Amino acid sequence: MRTTTRNKKCIGIILLLALATSCLWTSSTTISTQISVKNAFNDNELGNKSSKQGEKIKRIAYLKVPKTGSTTLACIFIRFGIRNNLSVFLSKKSFVSEYNKTLLLKRKKKFDIFATHTLYNYTFFTHIVRNPSIIGSIREPSQRIISNAFFAPSYTAMKRDFGHSAQRFIDEIVRNTSNYQLHNVMSRYFGMNSEAMNYRQMQNILTTLNSEFLLVIVNERFNESLILLKRLLNWSFADITYAPKRLNHHGKVFLNKFQIDHLKSTNKLEYKIYEYFSNELNRKIRKAGTDFLGEVRYFEHILNEINSFCQNPSNYDNAYIFPPSRWGKGFSINLEECYMIFYMDDTRFKNQSKQFGIDLIV
Repeated sequence: MRTTTRNKKCIGIILLLALATSCLWTSSTTISTQISVKNAFNDNELGNKSSKQGEKIKRIAYLKVPKTGSTTLACIFIRFGIRNNLSVFLSKKSFVSEYNKTLLLKRKKKFDIFATHTLYNYTFFTHIVRNPSIIGSIREPSQRIISNAFFAPSYTAMKRDFGHSAQRFIDEIVRNTSNYQLHNVMSRYFGMNSEAMNYRQMQNILTTLNSEFLLVIVNERFNESLILLKRLLNWSFADITYAPKRLNHHGKVFLNKFQIDHLKSTNKLEYKIYEYFSNELNRKIRKAGTDFLGEVRYFEHILNEINSFCQNPSNYDNAYIFPPSRWGKGFSINLEECYMIFYMDDTRFKNQSKQFGIDLIV
């Protein structure tokens, strides 16, 4: 995105409004410096290689599962594609149906970045992106169901028609998730469709998925997951910076032990896939080395510094310089990047697709 002096103030106002509703990170000591963007900022700095040798992996197929941090992750991948002049798949619709998958396979058009809601199919993912690194995301099932329930139109309708409070609404949802299309959603996206499978069949499917996915990100361990992703893809800190998207703001709700046990019995596949890939994440973290936690903490410091810098109107003409660290080269953030990180989401990327040279697909 190219900005002019005339529209910087407008972008800055929009950005501040976006920041007002975004997640604030814990404050930490500033170790970076600000200098004039005219003297120091270079667009290519955001494409710095990590401290490891080798090229960045640039072909990503992301399985976008609802309410698992999926819009936040999709924006990371879309922004990476734009910054590196890659071909990005953006769909006119929020979900790629089986019918449209068939059309896309017939067209034989390839992309570098795919990050759109659809049900997982290995053949489709490896055709829409050539030799992709396949990424997924999951979330603790009860929390994913709650978040999905409040995001869906049913809450507004039930509140309007029955005067349901947030707690009464969730109590109703938990009684029978299938009535509200919230039954085994996460596992269905991963291609696990039948609860009639025995233990061995289920394990075989999970083992196959694990061999096909480079990484499945766990929402509850988001920053740790992103550092693993950074290492696996040979990306930089600048590539994985983010602001949370599509946060639900609703009244507090509570699930008792009976309700949790009920969900575990009625949504078995959700808990199975969550347990499996949570254990896989733990295994990968244990193998990541003694400096892994330090890298996570430094990344959280970067997020905090970016948040502080971007919400300060006096910084509109400045760049924030992060110096090199033991985990990667230095990079810069300016108003343009603040705007991309905090304001842009997948819908806005679609609305501005022509500006980024991206064609909307079926």
